[in-house]
Amino acid sequence: AGKNNDIDYIKNNHDTFMAHYAEYKDNLRAVCGGDENDGDSPGSNKPVADKYLMETVYEALGDGAAEMDCDLIEDTLKELEEYSIPDEEKDKFNALCEKAKNFDYEGILEILGRK
Repeated sequence: AGKNNDIDYIKNNHDTFMAHYAEYKDNLRAVCGGDENDGDSPGSNKPVADKYLMETVYEALGDGAAEMDCDLIEDTLKELEEYSIPDEEKDKFNALCEKAKNFDYEGILEILGRK
């Protein structure tokens, strides 16, 4: 709507969008390490996400960013709540989470090498 300069749509949907945005940030916080018990601490009972799962997640995040689909990005990240992020992927994953939290689709694509 912003790119199309549809001000009426933005005004009519602002409250709903902001409520969804706040919910989205809470979901990302749980996945991306905002919680002390996020599963990445020593002694966690969560299994470590394997290479195939991480590749699948990165592909879905890239698709979501390319389509500017925050729901797809949120759902993809939510799938990882049951897993611990492998040490070698943490920096990349945390950077993607930060970009997702800020709706920085271009940044997500850059990190994934799809730009």
